[in-house]
Amino acid sequence: WKQGTYIQREPMTRDLIRRHLRRGMTEREVLELLGEPDQIYRASDFPNSHFVADRHYEYWVGSSSTMDTAMLYIHFDKSDCVVKVEIVGF
Repeated sequence: WKQGTYIQREPMTRDLIRRHLRRGMTEREVLELLGEPDQIYRASDFPNSHFVADRHYEYWVGSSSTMDTAMLYIHFDKSDCVVKVEIVGF
C-alpha cells in the first residue's frame, strides 16, 4: 500500500474495502494493514459538523489527469472501532 502508485492504489483500495476493511475492526488492525494515515481528523476539531464518527483517517489514493484526487476515509468511534469506510473522489 505505502509503496503503491495511484495506478496501483485505486484497485487496491477497492479490494481493501471489499475484502479487508470491515466495520468493527480496531484502529490497531487498520494501522497494521495500511500504516499511518496521511491525515487524522477528529470530530471535536469541527464542532458544527455532523460527523457520525469520533475520528477519521484519511489515506491518499491518488490522482491523475483522468480522475479526481481520491481519498480513502476510515471512520472510528470512541471505542477505536471502524464504523464506516469510503472512497471519495472516484
